[in-house]
Amino acid sequence: MPSERLVRGHSRRSCCTPKRALDGLGRGVAFGSCRLIATVVRMVLVPPGKEEVNIDIEVHEEWAQLGAQRFLDLVKDGYFSDCYLYRVVKNFIVQWGIPKDPNDWKKWGLNKIKDDPVKRGNEEGLLSFAMSGPNARGSQIFVNLVDNSKTGNDLDSQGFSPFAILKNKEDLKYFANLNEASVKLDQMQAKEQGNAYFDGAAPGELAKWKSATVIT
Repeated sequence: MPSERLVRGHSRRSCCTPKRALDGLGRGVAFGSCRLIATVVRMVLVPPGKEEVNIDIEVHEEWAQLGAQRFLDLVKDGYFSDCYLYRVVKNFIVQWGIPKDPNDWKKWGLNKIKDDPVKRGNEEGLLSFAMSGPNARGSQIFVNLVDNSKTGNDLDSQGFSPFAILKNKEDLKYFANLNEASVKLDQMQAKEQGNAYFDGAAPGELAKWKSATVIT
């Protein structure tokens, strides 16, 4: 299970009338009488030993208002700059959200938000916050590598509420190709030391977010 132990409105309405639109993975999504336009965040991913790549993420307030707002607040605060993707579980999830500076963890990671109702399933390419229990979302996030909504892991029934989706379905391959560190990482030490811990424990092994920026 994605866990922190292990692991105001920004959507805009168009004036058009379609009642369905396509999400980032090409599926139809009902929005009511008007189409909600997602906020797009561009995150620059640097896989180990490879060139950086732009990953565009559509943030949907209508799916999970509090989660979407928290993510955008983190982006605007520069929280994800030089942020490692430290947990990789093949055919399950990739997780990140422990910042380079321990002071940022104290500011955001320990500042929890309330739960959102689960309105979208944890399908492949959707992003949710990791949590250690009810009303315990802080700053750790994961992307679903497969459909974790019902089969096997059933993250929906556990309260994980997706708030965003990869805009381009092809980008899922960059996460699927990542590998877990060769050593077991201690998240408590990472929260206390920031990137100094990751650089010492698994030098050159982890992918990293270079930056994150709201582009629409």
